[in-house]
Amino acid sequence: MSETDRTQTHRGLAAALLAQRDADPEDLLHHYRSAGDETQARQFAIAAADRAVSQFAFERAADLLALALALGVDDRATLHRRRGEALANAGHGREAAGAFQAAAALEDGATQLDLKRRAAVQLLLAGYSDEGRAELADVLAAYAIPMPTSRRGAVAGLLLRRARLKLRGMGWKENNNIDPATLARVDTCWDASRGLVISDILEGGYYQAEHLLRALSCGEPTRVAAALSEEAKSASYFGERGLTRARSLLQQVRELARRIDTPEARANALATEGLVLLMGAQWTESLEKNRAAETLIRDTCTGVHAMLFDTMTCQAAALYSTGDMPALEAVSRRTARDATLRCNVYHAALARLFLAFPVALAQGQLAYSRSSLEESAAFCGEHGIQAAEIHILNARCALGMYANQAVDTYRAQEPAFLAMAKNPLMRASYALTEVSSWRGRLALAAADQDQAERTRCLALAKRLAKTLLGLSFPSAAPMGHALRAGIAFVTGDKTQAESDLRTAGDRFEALGMTIWAAATRRRLGSLVGGDSGFIMSNRAELVMTQAGVQDFDAFTRLWAPGFDH
Repeated sequence: MSETDRTQTHRGLAAALLAQRDADPEDLLHHYRSAGDETQARQFAIAAADRAVSQFAFERAADLLALALALGVDDRATLHRRRGEALANAGHGREAAGAFQAAAALEDGATQLDLKRRAAVQLLLAGYSDEGRAELADVLAAYAIPMPTSRRGAVAGLLLRRARLKLRGMGWKENNNIDPATLARVDTCWDASRGLVISDILEGGYYQAEHLLRALSCGEPTRVAAALSEEAKSASYFGERGLTRARSLLQQVRELARRIDTPEARANALATEGLVLLMGAQWTESLEKNRAAETLIRDTCTGVHAMLFDTMTCQAAALYSTGDMPALEAVSRRTARDATLRCNVYHAALARLFLAFPVALAQGQLAYSRSSLEESAAFCGEHGIQAAEIHILNARCALGMYANQAVDTYRAQEPAFLAMAKNPLMRASYALTEVSSWRGRLALAAADQDQAERTRCLALAKRLAKTLLGLSFPSAAPMGHALRAGIAFVTGDKTQAESDLRTAGDRFEALGMTIWAAATRRRLGSLVGGDSGFIMSNRAELVMTQAGVQDFDAFTRLWAPGFDH
């Protein structure tokens, strides 16, 4: 067939398809493009993109919009913006930012600022902190929203805003007639809070408080719901008092979700409840809510891909606490794969950290665990991901204890523990619990292995056990009892060791923390001895086997040290 005939055939097929009621716009695009009719091809590329968006095929929509741009449309700014929205909905944050930046370069005024804001938050949420911060700084300056220039300034600004919130209370009056400039400032603070918290927790807290003040003041329900949701999540980190406040705020978030009645609002309420349950050590219930939120987001939501990754990270945290290593591996691998495909360095790094510890250690893959951890740590350092610092430090402790190198690990990591006191997350009860427990266990293991370190390390372990027993976070007390049991055994008080191991095992089991319960009961079985001790140890090892643990001794050493010598 000659080129002329081929062109005529495509033109004829296009005309025939166009006469049909429900012609596929992608078929029309193909035939018009093959016929050399770029004007019609552009039209149907855009129509095909519209259909792809309606079917939640956002990656395909982005490709079709890129094709429309290549074919030479007039309103390029609009198509760049729409392509950015499609990429954002597909979770491709960095590419979405590039599309928004291309659109911003063709606009001016408020429209340009809005596009720059959207580019900034996509970069920040994907973990590209420096690029996102630079883009955001221009938007904050244009809206005259202050940006802290130092740690002291961030602390002072956060305290001032918290004082203002305490004075004004959490009341608000609904208002759906708000000028666009006010809403733009509210949205900018929202994006700053959720984007900057990844690299600078204090700055994130500063803008979270600023956003809450502005959202309550303006009274637009969707923005109030988002603000109250973040406040509930923040409150839940701070022990029982914080959880009580978080549950009260959660009731308001649920009510607003019912009133707003959008999939995004319902997913936000579910995800918020999932995190609050997680901070209350209700692991199973948290998993249920986060899985429901994930399903709702994947099936019906747009514009909340960061929330999707957050629900998967919460699932991983709950599975880590329950000790379900096979399920944790599945969630973490899926998250790492999806995040890597979408160039989301933040969530890819978090998922890889869970794969390095505890998943790889449970499988006995010490070398892989170490190399994967250090690769992820370097990656987080390069991108300034402060939110991962605690997990990295705890994982390094675990690797050293698993390898029976507690003394060297203690000497190497103790300066990092001292520096960790400056991390704002350490004000949160759950973070303080995790870090105090790992530091105490590492010190105890070092005391058990080296006589020269014994006095100093035991004193530190005793202090941290007391700290844990005094915290209100649900898992803190049983962690304190497990640590105190090891201290008692090292110092020759077997009766106290047995008593604390029994208490710890019972409380861990009540919380659903099966690996912790198994480790403490395996230790208790070896102390009790006889038939009852043998049965207790065997049952603990069965639990570990079902969790995918390969080396019982090494894994027990992580959760209940102090009994090896």
